[in-house]
Amino acid sequence: MICKEFENWVLTKKITVPAVNPAARDHKDNCPACSKLYDVDHAVEETICDAFRQTDIPDSLYEQVETSINHLEKNTGSVLNYKMVISAILFFIAITAAFYTLNKPFRYNNLHQLSESAVSRHLQGSGELEFTADTMDSALIKMSKTLNFNVILPDLSAQHLPGPDYTLQGGRICTLGKCKIAYLVYRQQEKICSVFILDYDNLGFKMADGSKFNNEIKGLHTLIWKDRGQVYAMVY
Repeated sequence: MICKEFENWVLTKKITVPAVNPAARDHKDNCPACSKLYDVDHAVEETICDAFRQTDIPDSLYEQVETSINHLEKNTGSVLNYKMVISAILFFIAITAAFYTLNKPFRYNNLHQLSESAVSRHLQGSGELEFTADTMDSALIKMSKTLNFNVILPDLSAQHLPGPDYTLQGGRICTLGKCKIAYLVYRQQEKICSVFILDYDNLGFKMADGSKFNNEIKGLHTLIWKDRGQVYAMVY
């Protein structure tokens, strides 16, 4: 392997894949200039990986970084301009990391935290409802567009709740903690019950479809379950 081939290998190898190339390794060990280039490249990769470790960024961002690096490197023309590439890469990472940090959704750490938040919101009262049971079909479409996830009415009959049936009264969009969610109000005889529908992305942990969690807070029952990719939190 000659220096030009080594330079091309350094500038095209992927960050996320360990570099294993015996010919490149042998050339690096015997060429001070290429060894220095490799060390600089390795330092840049470590900086990029550290930025990802310290920030909650989707895995797909790695591909965006790779694309930007390749574009920049193709336009440098030589190793002499490598510092310009490094500066541009680090700037790109800083801006992108800041964007995802500011825009990442709030996530509940556990179901106890979600239960407490649901009870607290329930005790504030339903307020004025934006939709009634009669207009719920169009309301679900509107809420889905506003919340950016598919809002589906819960199947309460499948939850084996105690007492008489629960009758849907209406609903609206509101906040639950720091999450924007769909809020439905049900009535069971004289009792008002709340059902909060969250996007699964608002959970900071895995929860399987069909999973259920029961709790009791301040004399109120809470039931949380996941169905069809959505999380339901009921207070009754």
